[in-house]
Amino acid sequence: MALIGYFPTVRLAGAAGVTAMFVGIGISLIGAWVGVTPTIAYLGKPAREHPTGILAGLGVRFAVTLGLALAAALTDMFARLPLLWWVGISQFVILGVDVFGLVGLLKRSKRDD
Repeated sequence: MALIGYFPTVRLAGAAGVTAMFVGIGISLIGAWVGVTPTIAYLGKPAREHPTGILAGLGVRFAVTLGLALAAALTDMFARLPLLWWVGISQFVILGVDVFGLVGLLKRSKRDD
């Protein structure tokens, strides 16, 4: 993702934008990693409880990502606009990957039930 976005970010926001891009992607990754833990924890429970785990994971992911993004944006250490754009773009991409993976896990767990 960073390889694809590097040159457009340099052109539109300069070197400060590239730093903000990496921080934004990092914030999204941290939110995704923390947010997937409730979902994984619920996979060991009965299938009817899986939606609860998925929703809990989304809530945790949203809260962690929002908190980190606000903290980074308000510190003025990074270019604010590229940072927030990259948090949004990377969340969209990572969420797609997460959904694909979770659908596979849920299908496998239903076969095991």
